[in-house]
Amino acid sequence: MGQPKRRQEPRPEVPGRIGLLTVEEEQNLARRWRTCGDRQALTRLVQAHLGFVVRIAWTFRYGGSSMDDLIQEGNIGLSLAANHFDPNRGARFATFAERCIRSCLSDCIARSYRQVRICTTSSHRKVFFGLHRARRAIERRGESVDGESLAKELGVREEDVAVMMERLATRQVSLDAPRSEHDFRSIGATLPTDDPTPEELVGEAEFKDHQRRELLAGLKVLDSRERAIIRARHLQQRLVTRVELGRRFGISHQWVEQLEARAMKKLREFFLERTSEKGSLSLTSLEI
Repeated sequence: MGQPKRRQEPRPEVPGRIGLLTVEEEQNLARRWRTCGDRQALTRLVQAHLGFVVRIAWTFRYGGSSMDDLIQEGNIGLSLAANHFDPNRGARFATFAERCIRSCLSDCIARSYRQVRICTTSSHRKVFFGLHRARRAIERRGESVDGESLAKELGVREEDVAVMMERLATRQVSLDAPRSEHDFRSIGATLPTDDPTPEELVGEAEFKDHQRRELLAGLKVLDSRERAIIRARHLQQRLVTRVELGRRFGISHQWVEQLEARAMKKLREFFLERTSEKGSLSLTSLEI
């Protein structure tokens, strides 16, 4: 018995496709767009070649991207080509647009190959799409396949081949995947982070409480007006100006400044008398 025939996949339909253009029609539409900015002419030129995009995208269907994505990217390349097509050079539009369409499709395949983009330069793209072909060509000649021979075959630097070989060999793992069959925690949940540990959080809270107690003790060495000025100037989220405090106490803002300086001096002397193990204090770090 003969081998069963491979089932042919149906080609997608081309929405909005219209009939093919003659050379004269194609050149006329391109000139109307370039000279007059006639968008209807541009649309007619693009729609006449939508089927051409589908035929090219069909050859990329095994690259990992869906046909819808490929056709969309190919249409972008077609539109770019239509904007730059010069009918006076004598080439058919399809010939001019093919390279642009294939370039967009290649970019689409390279982007969808991994969640993290691996082709960052044109040389990387050349290695990505030509690696297997170059390896087969070298093997057919009976030569050894290494980084140097691959780079020479592809016309790129050996460093580019080494970078792409490493990237292609790296296995992609989702951070949401379980660690193992028996450990259902996600891989991302077990990775180290820069967040503080529970011990660090407790230590920080205890230090804040220690600062607050020391500061409250220091405020007791001030008189009521000095204490009010320090609270208003340093221990509130909204700091009160010296002018406002002067109006509140019926004195000038210069006198408020002197009272503030005297109160700060008292506090510094008080904290200097405390033992060094109490730790340093910062007035602006607390709100009372």
